[in-house]
Amino acid sequence: MSDQLYGGDAPQAKAKAPSLLEQIEGVFTAPKALFERLSQAPSWLPAFFVTIGSVVVVTAIWSSRLDMEGFLRPIMERNPNATADQIDKGIEFMSKFGPWIFTIQTLFIVTAVIFFTALLYWLIGMGTSENEKPGYTKSLVATAVPLLVLLPHALLTMLLIFIKGVGTLTPEKIPPTSIGYFIHTESIKLSALLYNLDVFAIASWILIYLAARHTMRLKPIGAALCTATSIALVLIFRVAFAK
Repeated sequence: MSDQLYGGDAPQAKAKAPSLLEQIEGVFTAPKALFERLSQAPSWLPAFFVTIGSVVVVTAIWSSRLDMEGFLRPIMERNPNATADQIDKGIEFMSKFGPWIFTIQTLFIVTAVIFFTALLYWLIGMGTSENEKPGYTKSLVATAVPLLVLLPHALLTMLLIFIKGVGTLTPEKIPPTSIGYFIHTESIKLSALLYNLDVFAIASWILIYLAARHTMRLKPIGAALCTATSIALVLIFRVAFAK
């Protein structure tokens, strides 16, 4: 007999998590609605694997076509303790194994940064949630899903690598989507900052705010802190350590 005959409520269907294709479409067309759905049915693994896969593929293609000597020699020569023989041997080694080293390094670094960033979001959420405190899974959603907006950037970078080549350029310097592409400076750190002020990166920061608000259910201050954390990590890892 139906639950209504006993005065109870009918069981509610469990919310279905949006598919990967729905997530990719959602970050571009209806991000608020997407993150509200993800709050009811969190899903982050597909976005995580797509992001990791795209970054690894871009790195593998880039590093295999990189002018290794032209790229590494100026960096290695800035070390006053490196001898000419050490520099030559280092370049010879990286010419053979550099693509593998760069690709594996990127895989581990990006994976670690995603999980570490999610941990920071979770800690922020402990003190800034609107109602119940968000779980770590929702923090992973807020970290991984906004990165799907970077997919066109990865595809454009790969296309331009095949069309124009690489030379000594790093991946972020190849597509014409950042301020650094149009404004050049002799300062290494300022140049790194300008290249990381990319239209797709800015879009991902906006999406992080929306994900923190509507998936993690944080107060505006909490969502702003999550966004500021993401920007700070870029400044620390990509600008402060730029060489």
